[in-house]
Amino acid sequence: MKNRVCFVLLTILLWSCESQTIKTTGGCIPVVQIGGICGQAVLQIQDPDLYHFGEDSDGYEHVFLATLECNAPQIESGKTFYVQLNPDNFNTSCATCLAAVDYSGSKKYPVRVFNSCSNKE
Repeated sequence: MKNRVCFVLLTILLWSCESQTIKTTGGCIPVVQIGGICGQAVLQIQDPDLYHFGEDSDGYEHVFLATLECNAPQIESGKTFYVQLNPDNFNTSCATCLAAVDYSGSKKYPVRVFNSCSNKE
């Protein structure tokens, strides 16, 4: 009987820990570009409180693959900038090339790029 109770409790606990789909962060996440091409970039999160939006992949910590919005500002490698994940009215109506970033992780988001941000996550 005790084993059944433990099994049921463990099952409930595992169901409650299901990963959640992020709809929008509502704020800005400070990131640095690791690499990118053709509207995609691997971004590394700079704020420890927001590391959970990224993952450890391809030898980097706290990273994710970003699809950049059309007409995104120019990004300088190594310089911190800000992104919003899954923004409303994400603009994908632009021409893109077929090259792709080599990324083996699973965390991927459309992002809107900002050079500065007044409302941090």
